[in-house]
Amino acid sequence: MTILEIIVAMLILVLVIAGLANLFVAGKRFVLSSRSRMAGGELGKYFLDPLQLNVTQSNWDQAGNNLMIGPDRTGSAVRLEGNIEYTPTYNITDVTGTDLRRVKLILSWQEKLAKS
Repeated sequence: MTILEIIVAMLILVLVIAGLANLFVAGKRFVLSSRSRMAGGELGKYFLDPLQLNVTQSNWDQAGNNLMIGPDRTGSAVRLEGNIEYTPTYNITDVTGTDLRRVKLILSWQEKLAKS
């Protein structure tokens, strides 16, 4: 074998290893993103459950009700493992032709990118 063949073989090996390393980093980033979305879904239930249990038509318009701060309200943020902070925002609208109100929960967070 000549030195040129060894250099070419090493170059091919480095390219293959770099491609595999990039694949693992992308996989780790996907797993972290999936975990954030799953935690967001569970937290959405956590933020909406008290509304179902504690809000009734008789006390909906009382001044002390959390939801009467305004049509758009940002709730208290929750920080979970991985130091990701989830912030809920409630959007409250009246349902046309009824005495009902629709509450839409928007949960936002900043995903951390995986370090390579």
